[in-house]
Amino acid sequence: MEDHLDQTAPVAGLAHTFEADPPAYFQALRPLVRKQLYLIFKEAVTNVIRHARGATALHVRLVRDEGRCFLLEITDDGRAATAPSRTGLGLRSMTARATAIKGDLYAGPRTDGQAGFQVRLRVRG
Repeated sequence: MEDHLDQTAPVAGLAHTFEADPPAYFQALRPLVRKQLYLIFKEAVTNVIRHARGATALHVRLVRDEGRCFLLEITDDGRAATAPSRTGLGLRSMTARATAIKGDLYAGPRTDGQAGFQVRLRVRG
C-alpha cells in the first residue's frame, strides 16, 4: 500500500502520509480480506486523484483496533462534490467489496469536521 501511495500521490501533486501498525498484525488476515482491503484502498486513492477538487494532501491509516477489527481510512483535504456521482463505479465497487468481506464502509464528508472526503472501512480480521 505504501509503495502504491508513494508512486501515485506525488504524480498528482499531493502530499501524503501513510500510518500503519506493524506488518505482522496483518499477516493473519484471510487472503480474501487482504485482497479486498487492498483493492478498496487503491480505488479510494484513485478517487482522490480524480475527484477531490483542490486537494493538496492525502492521508492513509491502516490500524488494528480493539475487538480484533482492522480499520482503513483514506482522507483528503479537497472540496468533494456535494453528492457522490451515481454514474461512476468506484463507490459501488468499494461497497460491494466491503460487503463481500462483511465490512462496514463509509464514504462521504470527513467525520472530523474538516474539509474533504473520507473513506473508512472496518472489517474483522
